[in-house]
Amino acid sequence: MPLERMDDFREFHASELYLGAGAFEGIEEKKRFDAIRVLLHSVKHENLHYIYSAADRKKFSQSPFGSGRPLHSAFHVCLLGVEDWATTNHDGWRLHEGKIIKTLDWKDTVLYIADYWDKKEDKEQF
Repeated sequence: MPLERMDDFREFHASELYLGAGAFEGIEEKKRFDAIRVLLHSVKHENLHYIYSAADRKKFSQSPFGSGRPLHSAFHVCLLGVEDWATTNHDGWRLHEGKIIKTLDWKDTVLYIADYWDKKEDKEQF
């Protein structure tokens, strides 16, 4: 990104990097794609993890939660997956009276990136 744009830069959008739009407008494709490769390589090199959730709208509409919003449910399921992953990667859980008790630890700190929004209303709600 050109230095003169750095002060105005507030938010990273992967789609803008890919398409050469927004903050990345005017940057040649080769440089943008090299940046994507570096980012993806860092995920592998640093052994970073990702958790993804989606909702089948047809099945969802026929479920007991069918009156809700599939996007909200997918988001919450994803958050539960992150919590499970974070708390089972260390000794942060124990069995107490037949129940699993999870304790939080600084190792449970995670970064959530929610970068895709069809509607402004969804972005504001999340």
